[in-house]
Amino acid sequence: MLEESIESVRSRYGINLPVETVSGNSSIRGDFVQLDENGVPVENGIAPKSVLIAVELIKDEDIRNRMIGGSKGDVFVFNPVTAFEDRHEVGHMLNIPHENAETLESDFSFTITEILDFQKAELNEELFKKIYGPDTDIISIEQFKKRLAEEISFNLSYSSDQKFAIDTRENLINDIPFELPEEFLKRWLKEVNKEMTDEQLEEEFPKFTRDLRWQLIKNSVVRDHELKITEEEISAFARQIAISQFQQYGIYQVQDEHLDNYVKKILEKDEDRERIIRRIFDDKVISLVREKAAIIEKEITSDEFRTLMNSNKTQES
Repeated sequence: MLEESIESVRSRYGINLPVETVSGNSSIRGDFVQLDENGVPVENGIAPKSVLIAVELIKDEDIRNRMIGGSKGDVFVFNPVTAFEDRHEVGHMLNIPHENAETLESDFSFTITEILDFQKAELNEELFKKIYGPDTDIISIEQFKKRLAEEISFNLSYSSDQKFAIDTRENLINDIPFELPEEFLKRWLKEVNKEMTDEQLEEEFPKFTRDLRWQLIKNSVVRDHELKITEEEISAFARQIAISQFQQYGIYQVQDEHLDNYVKKILEKDEDRERIIRRIFDDKVISLVREKAAIIEKEITSDEFRTLMNSNKTQES
């Protein structure tokens, strides 16, 4: 997993570099010109310039092989629909309406103007500063690997907690039986969702009742154990959301001022604030169960764990 993470980081921060010759992994930029049946450019025809093509995505083996070994300035004639076997993709590539792409049968000339090969980033101090910010104390590959291993461990721990939360919720819903006024609930749903059809109601009702059962169970636990939430907890949770969102875009160092402003914007939205409060109460109920239940921990491989998580997704869908 560590090696996979390292390669993922190197790919994420890699760059395209200009080269002289087209390879199977190259991206080539060039100009298209639509041709008639005699191979003559069509007057006012389709002629987009500086179009970027990934050679490995060309489906037609003959066209792909002809391009490999090519150089800047070389001209290739081919039918892009034949080359890519996807009219929707060809429409985007040639910047033409979808309906035009559906009937396109022309050959095009394609003149190479630039050849690019993707190069993964080198593991060095420059890369570590890009990832963790200019003030990072990570300067060696060993330190970087240690930091990645810590992040992997944290993510696995977080995923394990998620799995426990999912299983706890499902067990509580399944093992605490009580009747719901289903006919009343169906009438109420139709009343508040005027556009809902009977088919949609029947399809969505089981999920609705499971969510409702969890909400009622959770409210009962919160009430019986007098669980409370403070403003500090709400702000801290919103702060973690903000940090995660920045990290998704590769931003690991955010000034406190920017982070505080982002948190403030999150909490200004009533929907987001209520969602955070529900999540915190969910976590508190799950933590209470963890404290009171007999927990049996089991070590499994990452593949086995991935299978377990996928089985949860299948059940939810």
